[in-house]
Order: sequence, then structure tokens, then C-alpha cells
Amino acid sequence: MSVIEKARELADALKQCPEFVRVRNARNEIESHEAARIMFRDFEKMRRDIEALARKGEEVPQEKLDAFNRSLEIISYNPYIREFLDAEVAFAKLFAEVQETIVRPLGDLNPDAASASQPAGEAQG
Repeated sequence: MSVIEKARELADALKQCPEFVRVRNARNEIESHEAARIMFRDFEKMRRDIEALARKGEEVPQEKLDAFNRSLEIISYNPYIREFLDAEVAFAKLFAEVQETIVRPLGDLNPDAASASQPAGEAQG
């Protein structure tokens, strides 16, 4: 079986895991409530704008960051959006663990990276 086929299997497994299902369900719930959908759309636009500036290497103006943080605080009061954000964090943690599981054995190619990514107290091996 090729590496790409294994990656597709992993993607299929991720799509079926509880963390991803929770994200998808929470996103659908936002879409079914107009106020939540509008608030979330505006928040996502702000986030994309800030990320675009950062990718270009431009400094993000403090007022944009302040507006983003205020928006995050406000939308967090919406139960549908809060559930989505919580679900997104849970999935991101799982995804980071999956990435670490994949990357750790590849550390043989760069011993410095392998030791840097190793949790404290864990023996190399």
C-alpha cells in the first residue's frame, strides 16, 4: 500500500472520529441560526484578514488585534459558536497528536529536531 493510500485512510478515519464529527455538527448548528451565522461569518473574515497580513510578513495593527479579541469575546457568548470553538480546539489537539505521531519516527533524519520534540523525561529510543 502506498503512502498516499495510507494518508487517505487516515483522512477517512479523522472524518469519522468523534472530535471531527463534533466540529461538523457544531458548524451545521451555526448555519441553522441566522444570528450565529452572521456573527461567525464576520469573525472569520476578521481572522482571515489578520492571517493574510501575518503571512505577508506585515505587522498586524494593534487596533485590528483588539477588535478581533473583542469579537472573540462577544461571539463566545453565543452557545452555538462557543460549542464550535470548543470542538475546534478538541480536534486541533487530536490533530497535533496525530502529526506528532507521524513526525516523531522521522526524527532520525534530523536528530536535533527529534530531541527537541521529545517530551521532558521521555527516553529516546
